[in-house]
Amino acid sequence: MLEEERKTSTRNTIIIFALATVVGINLVFSGILWQAYQSTAFDLKTTQIALQDLLGNVQATSQYIAIGNITLSFTPYMPVQRVSGTTITYLLGFVNISNLTNIIARPLVLTVMFEPNVTYPEEGSVTYDYTDVQALEIPPGLDVVMMPWGAFPVTLQGFVKGDEIIWEMTVTAVAEWIGHEVARLQLVVTFKLVVG
Repeated sequence: MLEEERKTSTRNTIIIFALATVVGINLVFSGILWQAYQSTAFDLKTTQIALQDLLGNVQATSQYIAIGNITLSFTPYMPVQRVSGTTITYLLGFVNISNLTNIIARPLVLTVMFEPNVTYPEEGSVTYDYTDVQALEIPPGLDVVMMPWGAFPVTLQGFVKGDEIIWEMTVTAVAEWIGHEVARLQLVVTFKLVVG
């Protein structure tokens, strides 16, 4: 019986030692992981601070890269059309953005957005497809961009003589340098479809 108690005691001691060793190894490994985590978190925080500083410098610089205004104009083709009460037609116009050399930074990305607001009498219906946005990268030295805009098909149904369909559209041109807006222009253009 004494022999069995010794074996049990030895076995318990070995088990306790093994468990203590496993716990010790886990603590050392956890400590190493925790240290690596803290180091990585510190590196991440440092990188984020450096990035914010860089973005602040870019934003501060972007205020000074435009030395003059740019110009936006829109020329509608056939701004007033006589149409029948049920028809398919189109709208067409040309955007002109000039004085781009007044913005000295490059690469410059020019985005032109078109947002229509169509009003018409309740008895009819209008469906349409149109160019909603165009984007271009502007190379150095380029001063003028001319681009077409169109809406087709513009489908009219159920209108009667004398009805007017008004297509009022906001045209917005945004110039960006490295993702930061340096110029924004906006104008409103109107097309009128008169049922005759």
